[in-house]
Amino acid sequence: MVMIAIDRILSMFFPIWYSVRKNSFHFRLMYGISTIFPLTFIALVILNVIKDPNRQSMCYLEELITLQGQTKFHNACLAFNLITLACYIVMIFKIKWDINKGKMNTVKVALFKSLSIIMGIQIGGWLFSLTAYNLVDKGYLNNLSEDKQTLICTAINCFSSLTSTCEVPAIFISSTEHRNALKKTFGITNLKYQTKNKNNKILPNKQINPINFNPKIPKKF
Repeated sequence: MVMIAIDRILSMFFPIWYSVRKNSFHFRLMYGISTIFPLTFIALVILNVIKDPNRQSMCYLEELITLQGQTKFHNACLAFNLITLACYIVMIFKIKWDINKGKMNTVKVALFKSLSIIMGIQIGGWLFSLTAYNLVDKGYLNNLSEDKQTLICTAINCFSSLTSTCEVPAIFISSTEHRNALKKTFGITNLKYQTKNKNNKILPNKQINPINFNPKIPKKF
């Protein structure tokens, strides 16, 4: 998410420079740098397993990278999330500046509106979840029973998963273009059109009585 945000900032603030870059530049930026974090995580898991290959594990994060590693992992994720949030705040100010200067058409405004909804849900959900994880790591729930701690952690995990799945419904609820596209996909618009035509259909078998119009002939004197 951090690299995607940086890539979008480059395209907004340096459009000409960004457009002349080759695919190799985007490949190194988007994929090369982005793979450093997951590769580091996998390396830590492998090293931890090599130290004690015979121990039983239920694949919890603290069992894969130790409890200290889990705390560092959550701190790193929270830092990356805050950097991403800062990048999108800068982009919002840039969009408002372009709108005030008349450089933004309605199509781009609708596009950025949908993008802000998606990223707002993602960043907000991750920020809440990672903050909660860091509070758990620092021992703020140690006074509670083990069952309550498990329930709270499960609720955090469920909320984190929901934020990743409610983006699409949120877009369709807030965006008229997406709602119309969804109706068109399922034929709802055509169904309403056909129903309207049926209600307004003229029945050919119905006889219409002609109106006899006999104009009065003026009398001659």
